[in-house]
Amino acid sequence: MRRTISVPRALALGAMLLAPASVGAQSMEPGDLAPSPDAATTAGYTTTSVVLPGVTLREGVTADLHLTVFVNRRHLCQDRTTFAVHGMLHAAAAWEPLAAAWFDREPFGSGPCRVIALALPGHGQGGLPSGALFGELVFDDYVTAVLATLDRLRDLGVRPRTIVGHSLGGGMIQFAQQRLAATGTNLRRAYGVKDAVLLGSAIPEPIPVPGGSLAALAQFVTFTPELGSHVAVPAPIWRMFFFSNLTGQLGPGAPTAEEIVAHGYSSVESLALIQGLTPRPHVDAGLFEPAARTALTVVAYEQDPIIRPESSLALYTHLTGDTSGRRFSLINGPDSVHDMHISAPAALLQGMGCLARAF
Repeated sequence: MRRTISVPRALALGAMLLAPASVGAQSMEPGDLAPSPDAATTAGYTTTSVVLPGVTLREGVTADLHLTVFVNRRHLCQDRTTFAVHGMLHAAAAWEPLAAAWFDREPFGSGPCRVIALALPGHGQGGLPSGALFGELVFDDYVTAVLATLDRLRDLGVRPRTIVGHSLGGGMIQFAQQRLAATGTNLRRAYGVKDAVLLGSAIPEPIPVPGGSLAALAQFVTFTPELGSHVAVPAPIWRMFFFSNLTGQLGPGAPTAEEIVAHGYSSVESLALIQGLTPRPHVDAGLFEPAARTALTVVAYEQDPIIRPESSLALYTHLTGDTSGRRFSLINGPDSVHDMHISAPAALLQGMGCLARAF
């Protein structure tokens, strides 16, 4: 079973598991990355939960941020760490299928050797906030959580080479870059991030989007004293929402509702977060132009009814200034649904071709 490390041990084990080449890796032996007693071993990788305690989200509001760390056991890790940000109604566990596919694709080679998946507050293993109810968290709080995690990782000597976001997680990466730009820095200068990958990313203003509305989630709004007002989508409906194609049929490889629950892919969502996305927030043009020195890759899915490829291409051009689509990847085929990173991760990497090296 996956086990969560207590706070006093979290930083020590985090430093051991996450240390890049610049922190003593030159003298490390392969056995130094053997699984700890607190790590679950699956196939060729280990899974460990690490807690970053007391992260400030805004004045008077804090949360313990949980990271799920997937480590490839089959080769000594150097500097190929990927930091992953999940989307709305998802949890950090949703990255495990793609992490496993990465490790299988490059078991001893140049792919990522560690994937650090952030659990946003209240999502999956993510800790509930203190000073506010979960249902009162807003988009800016999530962006703060992303940047605060990068800050804490940097304090541990960890500088992820790549940051990847799915759906609203992709939106968080865009707005993290925008917030950094407003202070005269960016993901590369502040954290050493060389590549950013957006999978089926949320589309901000001023990019036009065809139709689409979050109003369908209104029927799933509920309230509990512990969480406040939030959205809880039953697993069978969550499955149809994220794995359906343009005709409303499930894509190949879609997990069952039972598997979604068992693996912890889905999560509740803050009502304030959802309400705050209408109107859509505005992102500045050129945030990932060459001068930013973080190469942006945008991935879209042919059969995705939530985020359409034409909007994703317009987003890529808006953020990079590149009109050639050089680092835009359109994945085609019946399995190219919104949550393809869960249902068909190997096909996703294959469909990306050489752009998969961004990971």
